[in-house]
Amino acid sequence: FGPPPSEDARTTIVIPLFRLWHPFMQGHLAAFSMNPSFRHGDIELLYVIDDPSIEGQVLNWARVYLHDCPYPVRLISLRQNLGFGMACNIGTYISRTERVILMNSDVMPFENGWFDALDQFSSDYPTALVSPVLLYDNYTIQHVGMHLGFSGASSSPVPCNLHRMKGLSLSQFLEKDPISYQDNSFALSGAVLAFDRNLFLSLGGFDPIFGRGDFEDLHLSLLWKKEHGDLLICRSAHLMHLERQTMDVLVEDKRQWQERFNACCALHLNSEVQTLAAEWSS
Repeated sequence: FGPPPSEDARTTIVIPLFRLWHPFMQGHLAAFSMNPSFRHGDIELLYVIDDPSIEGQVLNWARVYLHDCPYPVRLISLRQNLGFGMACNIGTYISRTERVILMNSDVMPFENGWFDALDQFSSDYPTALVSPVLLYDNYTIQHVGMHLGFSGASSSPVPCNLHRMKGLSLSQFLEKDPISYQDNSFALSGAVLAFDRNLFLSLGGFDPIFGRGDFEDLHLSLLWKKEHGDLLICRSAHLMHLERQTMDVLVEDKRQWQERFNACCALHLNSEVQTLAAEWSS
């Protein structure tokens, strides 16, 4: 849909869609249409429909509202639900640009300058895995890097991702150091990640064992740091993350089981996590 990407298109934004999609695509259409970088054709937007039950709805909506979209949009639909990680992997694999930005469907821009800031920062650090500052709708911090914590009995600790500075106001965070600079994190959230496409694929992308969407970002972060380079926060790029809007939070027993399963996978797949768990339990 929309015009073809320019020959100089340098970035693909990959957004998986699952269950709840309509308000997010409407928000993206409005926000991205006001961004000059999108209208110039420098970016291709790629939606990966990871839910066959919504395919007809999404395509019908797209034919009406995206037929004259001012920026390039491509939609692909998977034959079955493969999970967040695999949807991201497939979207990255079929991207036609050197750089890719993975973005959750429930992420929205606050301002137009976010892409240029993130793109420039990624160009300055081409081997880094990069995240913007992610905010709640009240301008408080949701994500500026993660570190590892543990819960449960000390004899069998279970990993959990802890977001540092969560809840701090954006102004307080920026006053600490208002300049976009190297801020090497232990791990980055998969909600928004910018990277070199080939480096991501060389690691195999997200491990699909984390089907529901937990800890695949921790696993990728540790692999990236070991094989490629730094994990950096771009402090001049700010996006709103509504957080877990498409997950079924009503089936509590199943959710707890999935979270525990994913945490155990994270523990056994990462030697660094195992080491920290041993230190914690001792």
